[in-house]
This record gives sequence, structure tokens and C-alpha cells, in this order.
Amino acid sequence: MPALTLIDENATGQETGRQTLSVESDTLTVAELIEARVRQEFFAWGSRSSNALPGLVQPSRKEQALNPGKKLPWKKSEEAPQVEDLVQRAWKAFESNGFFLLVDGRQPESLDETIRVRPESEISFIKLTPLVGG
Repeated sequence: MPALTLIDENATGQETGRQTLSVESDTLTVAELIEARVRQEFFAWGSRSSNALPGLVQPSRKEQALNPGKKLPWKKSEEAPQVEDLVQRAWKAFESNGFFLLVDGRQPESLDETIRVRPESEISFIKLTPLVGG
């Protein structure tokens, strides 16, 4: 079972986080990679005492507007999002250029694209910041 290094970066290339992700195969689709990451973050969040959900999927603008002043509005209760909803949101963000991936320096372009990973592979998740007013 390969363990991959996932690196979060902002649009300027600054590293903002790093984690390890175990996957069951050395080939997987971009969609499977994103889903594995979201599920790992979600279940790790469930075991913490913090209400903040870290990682790839963040609250929507509507959720933020309904909860001003709170970094993340979700609490560990029935109001918390379901992991399947978060996976769908992450896939949509990838498809709408909310973030892109670099897998060993190569950028996959679709959720269906198959990638081959090795234990020494580094996968960068680069989050893009929308421009204000445009």
C-alpha cells in the first residue's frame, strides 16, 4: 500500500500544509485521489476535539455568510456535512479550477485521468484564489 506525500500550496507556490495519504494501488484516477484525501481529512476531523474542518474542502460562501466571524461553521453534529457531499464539492472545485494538482511535476487535467504514483511521489494541491470583483 503506497503512502503518498500530499503538499498544499497557495497560488504563489508557498507550502501551506503537508500530509501523508495511504492508497491501495499505484494507479488511480484523479477523482479517486481527491476522494481518498477528502475522506482521510474528514475522518481525522471526526476524531479530533476541534470543530474546525481543515483541508481541501472549505465552507461555501453561503455557509460563511450565514456564520460571520467563524472560521468554519461546522460542528460535530447532525448539521455537519456528509463526507459524500464534501467529495462532490472537491470534485466540482477541481473541475472549476478552484485548485489544480501536480503529480511529480505533471498536471492532470480531468477527474477521469489515470495517474501512476510511487512511494516517493509528491502530489501538490495548489489552491487558486479568486480575484475580487472578477
